Amino acid sequence: MPTFFGRRYMRDRVPATERAIGAVCLVIAIGIVGGFIAQTREKKPPFFAVDPAKHPPVVPPELRHAQSLLPDRPAPGWVRQEPIRILDPTGVERSMPGQSASISEAGVVRTFEALYLNRADSRQQLTARIFELPGAEAAAALFDVTRPQSAVGEPAGVRGWRDGNERVGFYAGRYLTLIDGRNLPPDALLTPTLLARELADRQVPFESTAAVRPAGKDGPQSSPPAESKLPTVAPTIWSAPAGIAEYNPGNLWEKINGRAEQYLAFDFERLVFGSYALVRDLSATVDCYVYQMRDAVKAFGIYQAERPEHVTRAAIGNDGYRGERSLFFRKGRSYVQLVVGESAEVDGEQLTKLAEGIAAWLPDSEVGIWAESVLPKDGRVEGSFVFLAKDAFSLDFLGQVFAAEYESGDVRMTLFVHEAKDEPAARGLVEQYARHARRLGKVLERTDDSAGSVLSAEFSGEFDIIFSTGRYFGGATMASDLEAGRRRAMSIRDELKKR
Repeated sequence: MPTFFGRRYMRDRVPATERAIGAVCLVIAIGIVGGFIAQTREKKPPFFAVDPAKHPPVVPPELRHAQSLLPDRPAPGWVRQEPIRILDPTGVERSMPGQSASISEAGVVRTFEALYLNRADSRQQLTARIFELPGAEAAAALFDVTRPQSAVGEPAGVRGWRDGNERVGFYAGRYLTLIDGRNLPPDALLTPTLLARELADRQVPFESTAAVRPAGKDGPQSSPPAESKLPTVAPTIWSAPAGIAEYNPGNLWEKINGRAEQYLAFDFERLVFGSYALVRDLSATVDCYVYQMRDAVKAFGIYQAERPEHVTRAAIGNDGYRGERSLFFRKGRSYVQLVVGESAEVDGEQLTKLAEGIAAWLPDSEVGIWAESVLPKDGRVEGSFVFLAKDAFSLDFLGQVFAAEYESGDVRMTLFVHEAKDEPAARGLVEQYARHARRLGKVLERTDDSAGSVLSAEFSGEFDIIFSTGRYFGGATMASDLEAGRRRAMSIRDELKKR
């Protein structure tokens, strides 16, 4: 019978090759056994232990918080440049020197700052700054003082503003967020408005409960009494308000879809809605809308924008008028609409009682509308005095304008005034207007001196005479007669020089 290496007769004569192979196999076997014994005696760390030298870096809680508020990729092609800057109040003051005093007084705890870039064109940039404050009251106060004069309302957070197409600000809870854009084309995939909405979704929008807001240019701005959202008035005639609901700039569209944008342009802040019913007939209801704007001027602006040309005046609040089954008035920074239900039988006296009770409950502004005394009364078309929040006379660089129409015989024109931030800003509007006139019309004359500028232009047979004096910009537009327009414009300029 054969063996593994040969036949039986070869057992006593093993070849040298086979002896060498056997020796090698024996050495390998001894090495394996010896290595196994040595491994079992060696002390080792647990199988899942992590080398301390290879620990991932610990992310500070402040940075994790910042990352939760500031997304890394807010839009296709846009990325957040690393790292996010976390600034203390001193660092914020260096970053925003023009507003350092306001930030210092507000008690900012810290600020998260991020720069967003378009990867296809790094010149397109957005800077987002989120200020963390001690509470919602402090955030609301800083929102008020940092808001540009030329800004309009923006639906972001609790309250927001937009200044042109490259600056947006809003507050929500204890955070104030400011966003600045640079070199953004009209079709940019990420704009300050879009980034603001993305950031607002990451913040809890609880509101300040302060009853009185900081005083501004138009004096103290008070909210309605805190004990009630809407008052109970004439209790023998009207029941207490029911179905009360509140809306802010972020959700106003839910109540007045299609009209919210117009209210935001006049710095809408809050809507309180409720229904009143007659005590003798609870099916006879009146819907009450109390719109609160930023100040009395903005309330006047939205009131005038919605008022029909021919109305029946009502002596309620600062100004009011009646509709067929409705009553509208303004008082202070509030604009009130009372709308009778479709099948309700409510007479004019009952509706008046309701309106007077609400008007008595609403606080009034301590400061009037300054332009009322500047624009002349003689020749003014009744009901034509308006406040234009933005794009006045189809000019995208002009807003916050008071204007009124005038007629005298065959001569007609519109007179207007605007209060700019300062004298350089007013002169800058003259420069922009001059470019507009050269592009679409003809500049007839221009003079510049230490008192300001005066420019006359013609547009298809109508004349514009505009001026600046100090921080004011104004004049006559669409005048049918050049000299009549010039006299009116210079009269307004002389009046403004006294202010």
